[in-house]
Amino acid sequence: MKMESVSDSKQAVQGFVDLETIPGQIGTAILRSSDGAAFRPCTGQMTKNDSEIIYQMMLEAGTILSSKNRNNDGSFSLKENEGLRRLIIGFQSVRYAASIAGDGLVYIVKSRSS
Repeated sequence: MKMESVSDSKQAVQGFVDLETIPGQIGTAILRSSDGAAFRPCTGQMTKNDSEIIYQMMLEAGTILSSKNRNNDGSFSLKENEGLRRLIIGFQSVRYAASIAGDGLVYIVKSRSS
């Protein structure tokens, strides 16, 4: 998600994706992947509480998905080098899309459900 060029681009702000330009979004958050702390303040209808919950959900889902692999005999073994990269959470009225980027940040976009 890191932009290579920041020259006059509406989508890049100091080298990072400008989530405000995503069509249909009603709120955004950018967190540090290491600890979930805000990298930039939440915008729009995204609250700090929303972003903290989504981060915790990513941790829980990522731990489950990356730590166990079902073998053919039904047993589990550890998966190596595979971790959660994106999580989409949908509710009746809103949807959250969260992605972990190679730049060490978690990008979360809140939008209205279709």
